[in-house]
Parts: sequence; structure tokens; C-alpha cells
Amino acid sequence: MFSRPKGETPVSAAELVAFYNAARAEILERIKLRDQCILAYIASTAVILGVMFKSDGLEGLYDVKLIGSVLIPLVCLIFTIVISSHHVAIGNIGQYIVAELYPTSTPPHWDISATRFDKGSAQWPRASSQMLILSLPMLCTIWFLCRSWPATVDDANARALVVALVCLNLGMLVWCSVINVAAYTGRLSAERKRELSRPGGPGKA
Repeated sequence: MFSRPKGETPVSAAELVAFYNAARAEILERIKLRDQCILAYIASTAVILGVMFKSDGLEGLYDVKLIGSVLIPLVCLIFTIVISSHHVAIGNIGQYIVAELYPTSTPPHWDISATRFDKGSAQWPRASSQMLILSLPMLCTIWFLCRSWPATVDDANARALVVALVCLNLGMLVWCSVINVAAYTGRLSAERKRELSRPGGPGKA
């Protein structure tokens, strides 16, 4: 039997294993869902960009280039929120396993180990590549809009619309970057604190 704080019912090893298996299954499922979200984002934005790429110039308010320029930043924001929430949940469940189920009897998860801090975090390359994937369609959209600028020379309303859409894409690009960085920074900071608090952690004899 594993001891628990005073007043709580002792938990058996079998119950701990059951909780661990459930938490591990949830982590694996969320990792799969996170990767599927990234693939779905790539597929959806590729379709929108493909339609936009076939359009030359601007043909009015309902031109596919303008509609796509609104859809892509909105799609990016939705997928960024979903992907980041999965990532944060994965970290929280991992911390739950380390802190609540086996706080002293097992080694830490590989992603919060002392070795990780000596050799560099695996999370920042993951975060930067994810952000690149999420931001690339908006950068392409901005490029499409800039290419369409000459077609708006004689139309003040069209020029104003293109400027507004460029600002929309830039704003969403910044906002999605903030969400992505906040998710990874928060998780990394929490894991860093836990690792530093462990006996024998980084900087401890």
C-alpha cells in the first residue's frame, strides 16, 4: 500500500497502475489528436490557397482571394487554440503522473528530466516548427494580397479592403504566435520548476 496524506484512504498499487494507465492513454490520445489537427490544418489551408492561387487580380468584393484572406486567419486561430490546448493538457497530465501518482518512487518523465536541461529542450524545436506550419498560410495570404495591390490603383475601396485584410492577417499571425509561445513557455516553466525542486535536480548535489 502507498501512503497518502493524513485523512485520505490509502491507495493500493493496483489502483495506482489503473490511474497511470488511464492517464497514459489520455496522453497518447491527445498526442494523436494534436497531430491530426496539424494535418487537418495543412489540408484545409492548402485547399483554400489552391483556390486563391488560381485567381488572378481582384474581381469584386466576393473575389475568392478576398474570401480566402478572411478564412485563413480564422482557421489558423481556431486550430492554434485547439492544438495549444492539447499540448497544455498533455503537459498537465504528465505532471499529474509525476506529482500525484509516483511522486518519489519513479524517475521523472523524459521531457522533464535533468538530462533534458543539459542537452537542450525538445519543446522549442517542436514549438517553432509548429508555429511555422501555422503561420505559413497567412504569410502566403499576405503575399497574395500584395500581388493584388496594383489592381486596386483606381479603386479606393478596394485598396482600403486589401489594407484591412493585410492588417487582419498580420494581427492574427501575432495573436496565434502569442498563444503558441504562451502554451509552450508555460508548460516548460512548470516542468523546469518541478525539476529544480527534485532532490538531485539541476544545480543540486
